[in-house]
Amino acid sequence: MTKSITVIILFISLFISCSLAAGDNLGFTVKPVLNHFTGYTKYTIEMTDYVNIDGTHYIGGFKSALEFPLNAFMAGGEATLQKKYESGIDWSISLSFLTNLHNPSKFMVDEDWIRLGFTYFEVSYTESEFDLGHTIFKAKLKKRIYSKRNNNLYLFGGFRYQKITQNILNFRGWQIDLSDPELKRIDINEKVNALYYEITYKAPFLGLSYDINPNERVAYEFGAAYMLTFVSDFDDHLLRFKTATSDGTGHGILGLLGFKYFFENKLFSSTPFIGVDGELIYSTVSTEQTQEWYGDEPNNDWDETGVKIEDIPNDITSFQFNVNMTLGFRF
Repeated sequence: MTKSITVIILFISLFISCSLAAGDNLGFTVKPVLNHFTGYTKYTIEMTDYVNIDGTHYIGGFKSALEFPLNAFMAGGEATLQKKYESGIDWSISLSFLTNLHNPSKFMVDEDWIRLGFTYFEVSYTESEFDLGHTIFKAKLKKRIYSKRNNNLYLFGGFRYQKITQNILNFRGWQIDLSDPELKRIDINEKVNALYYEITYKAPFLGLSYDINPNERVAYEFGAAYMLTFVSDFDDHLLRFKTATSDGTGHGILGLLGFKYFFENKLFSSTPFIGVDGELIYSTVSTEQTQEWYGDEPNNDWDETGVKIEDIPNDITSFQFNVNMTLGFRF
């Protein structure tokens, strides 16, 4: 967290320094943002080994997957400092912030499988409601590298910080009783605080964007970037008295498109505008998880307190798509 605060302070300092040095060609926009966010974060753990059944060797193992929806409206704001030139923007620096307004309407899904050979047998399925905490901070720098008429090619880069917390309130579904020779299915419906998940993404990004400005009142933007994704994950399985942690580095892609319409305004020194921006992000990170019991897990014949299991393969995948609707002012 300290490193993230340092990065934010550096960007704010750069923002202020550039505003003081920009001179008469300085432009400044500020806008509140209403955002519709969709997507998911998915955790997949799989452990495999060879098993011997009646003298035949098979690949066996266990697989678990949890998928958290991110569907919710978010709100925040964005401020942009920009240096103008004769037919557009020469460079810009922007800072933005978003936080969720409510919990998702969809459920978190938890599924478990047992693997035998190349076949997976599902042994558990549950759905849960949860409280969502979702915060995004983004700093972005953009520099013009090529122009033709009113169209401009930009190199852009920056830093994206995202923190997601999920507090599981209940779970319902079914599971197979593996201790029963008949493998009976048991229905589950528990209203308890069962799990707490927290994941943080820290992602520097670099890419290219292309702006099209057919006239002074309309602007379009298209862009794509590569993201180097650093992930830190913490899970607390409250009913099993167990925590799970992992850290890793992965990769992602960022795609964006945008539209702005500037109104004619002769009464004030600012120009109002409306905008719609879309952003798509896909990232994947492979980590190794550590699980540690801080208490005795119920329904077992032994005491797991203090037991630690390390190097469990843990893949974290996230797909995110959001649309910003804005009404702002350019000064």
